[in-house]
Amino acid sequence: MNPTLFYLIAGACISFMIGRVAIPRIILIAKRKRIFDTPNPRKIHTQQIPRLGGVSFLPGMLIAYFLIRGIQCTIGGNGMPDVETIYQETIFYFFTGLITIAAVGLWDDIIGLTYKYKLLVQLFVALLLVLPAGRIVNLEGIFGIYAIPDWMSTPLTVLIVMVVINAFNLIDGMDGLCSGLSIVTLLTLTVLLVHSGNPMLALLSASTVGVVAAFFRYNYFGKRLKVFMGDCGSLTLGYITAFLLLQLASANNGTGNSQLTLVTLMSIIFIPLFDTTRLFIQRICLGHSPFCPDKNHIHHKFLQIGCSQRQSFWLILCIQIVYIIANFLLAPIVNINVLLFVDILSALALIFFLDSKKSREKSQRFAERKKVTKTVR
Repeated sequence: MNPTLFYLIAGACISFMIGRVAIPRIILIAKRKRIFDTPNPRKIHTQQIPRLGGVSFLPGMLIAYFLIRGIQCTIGGNGMPDVETIYQETIFYFFTGLITIAAVGLWDDIIGLTYKYKLLVQLFVALLLVLPAGRIVNLEGIFGIYAIPDWMSTPLTVLIVMVVINAFNLIDGMDGLCSGLSIVTLLTLTVLLVHSGNPMLALLSASTVGVVAAFFRYNYFGKRLKVFMGDCGSLTLGYITAFLLLQLASANNGTGNSQLTLVTLMSIIFIPLFDTTRLFIQRICLGHSPFCPDKNHIHHKFLQIGCSQRQSFWLILCIQIVYIIANFLLAPIVNINVLLFVDILSALALIFFLDSKKSREKSQRFAERKKVTKTVR
């Protein structure tokens, strides 16, 4: 077996086993301490569910990642380069930011934090990624823009990192949705990182997949041992994804690699990214805070037209996979602006279809009630 593939599978399996052992115990602790996600009219669930499942993500990934790195360095071989010679500064800043964002997420799950405080922390951890890890210095022809100056690239990259973090946080509103989309995203990133010559970062991605897959089992299929990931989990996944995307983007930025343009990389997380951007714009236009919760997320829209939770989950997951495959297949032959336009237009068309179907069904129900009322009279 190829050494790199062996290490990746081993990392995923180790983190998966850690998750399977840790998550049931986390559920019991959350129940004892009464750390629940309480139902309200905006939320989908109707019972109190423990919400500390995401606590397992960071230790599960770290143990698997560093154990495999230690084994690889001990036995040698050509599977992966030494951590001391590649991304040394970047990886240390990344882990500092990761521990910080996970701790803040845990604090929010247990005690509660305002969105302003969380935004400040997100700004801090985004800067930890951007300053040492490189920035997006070339838009590769998006809107006719290519190279951009440093004074513009730094805030733009920080903004993108913060949007990605919040995208994963906000999409976490249905059983299995955030974890399922994360598994698809991280598996895609693992493949891209291997093909880009970054097996060490691919190991980090694969190690995260394992523990998220373990969580998915309890979140999606769980009954007696059901758990939500909470902000600790969603912020952790958003930060890891933002880091890996930034590494791929900065390494290939402006190189002319049609398979790894900003548009194709964005397509890997297109559903959460589009949904968050759409909601922020919509809320601001209505005069609300962009962080004011509502029931306008894409998963709410599927539920509102009569889909079950599981139907909605699989539809959204399949749509995300279609976006990934379509963008990577079309990128070498379609202009980047055309591809971006088609992505956005198709997503807007989907939202319009869901809203129209909801309005039609609402009108039909109203007409039926009116008819029944007349009959009774």
